[in-house]
Amino acid sequence: MRTAALALGLGTALLGANLDAQSSVKITFTFDADPRPATTAPAEVGNVLALRSALRAWTDSVDVYLDQVALAVRDKGWVRAHAQEAANYLVTITALPVLATQQARGMVVYSVVIFQPGARGQWAYVQNYVGYSQGAQQAAEGVFRAATDAINAQRGR
Repeated sequence: MRTAALALGLGTALLGANLDAQSSVKITFTFDADPRPATTAPAEVGNVLALRSALRAWTDSVDVYLDQVALAVRDKGWVRAHAQEAANYLVTITALPVLATQQARGMVVYSVVIFQPGARGQWAYVQNYVGYSQGAQQAAEGVFRAATDAINAQRGR
């Protein structure tokens, strides 16, 4: 409960500009959760496996915190669309844990790319953002903030 309350409190502080009460924005978040490093060197196999394991854990945790942050700002017009739901914007997240001797250090570098619907059912690029975090909750807040800032800027044009 403490985590949820903290996320709710932080979620409302994330948004600078509120949307009009009549308009809500649905955002779909997707993760590129399968790093594709390949190696033929037996000594590197442990690093690849550690990277994949750390990234899966990070992705699962960020996904939970994104739900909490989105829930906290739902009344402000921000809605997280889930699988198979139509969305106004798509946010893709690619991440890479920082490893030291086959152990995740807790730091993750991530890239966020924001898209809006384009011509012929394809997505059109809006903006990208690169950040890092020490934990999943911090990453979720950064991802959500980057997405909403980019969307507010795009809608203000």
